[in-house]
Amino acid sequence: MERPIGRIVIVGGGTAGWLSAAYLAARLPHITHHEPSITLVEAPGIPTVGVGEGTWPTIRATLAQIGIDEEELLLACDASFKQGSRFDGWVSGNPADSYLHPFTPPPAATPRALVAAWSAQGGGAAFADAMTPQARACAADLAPRQAAMPAYGGALNYAYHLDAAKLAALLSRHSTGRLGVRHIADEVVGATRDEAGGIAAVVTKENGELAADLVIDCSGHSAILISGELESDWCDLGASLFNDRAIALHLPVAPGSPIASQTIGTAHRAGWLWDIGLPTRRGIGCVYSLRFMSDDQAMAELAA
Repeated sequence: MERPIGRIVIVGGGTAGWLSAAYLAARLPHITHHEPSITLVEAPGIPTVGVGEGTWPTIRATLAQIGIDEEELLLACDASFKQGSRFDGWVSGNPADSYLHPFTPPPAATPRALVAAWSAQGGGAAFADAMTPQARACAADLAPRQAAMPAYGGALNYAYHLDAAKLAALLSRHSTGRLGVRHIADEVVGATRDEAGGIAAVVTKENGELAADLVIDCSGHSAILISGELESDWCDLGASLFNDRAIALHLPVAPGSPIASQTIGTAHRAGWLWDIGLPTRRGIGCVYSLRFMSDDQAMAELAA
């Protein structure tokens, strides 16, 4: 571009919108050496999906750059540690059919050498158990770090399970209170275009036009600008991605219960079940294909 990006408008809140706003507000001044004007427009009254969320370890660096304290994150977002993903019943479906994808990698060696060393042990231990202590930590419901360790550092690599709605609320408070992001509760009704066909301004119902050098559409499935204004077609991948439905619910847990530190994905005949453990509840859900399982059958699978 011929000039620096000075005005950024983000359409939509949630974790995508507020994470974008916070990251840009925290990082752009160090890159461009000027303070950008960042406005997030969020339509009031739109309910959130409200599911639990599993994250990837790189989110720790992102949150540290944004300036969010890790202890604040854990308390505000009902968060717990995630050290990997466990897959139950995906190969044969028998009770012993389970494998773990831990976040701490194997020792530094070629894959061929690691597999050869594991095979030489007679195959008595699972590959994850032989390669990293994280498998034992997950099996024992242990955390990857101790409270006295520096923020965002641990003995084992980790991410988080958290309440996505609470994370969005924390990012909103942090962005507007500490990073100077402007928050407008309004409905986006259109956009004006520049001579090259790009979006020059976002048009809102109550606040009129919001001029922008860069617009980010975080409006989710509604795709207000991507689809509505720029007319990008919906790309249907149903022919190869069969799963098109999900049922989600929350289960309360007793205070002091162990918290699973890995996402558990259990296969069923037409999809899988997820199980995400948080300090005060578990997020449970059933993903399935309507071509192979009815809504009633999926509910029965989840209940069972």
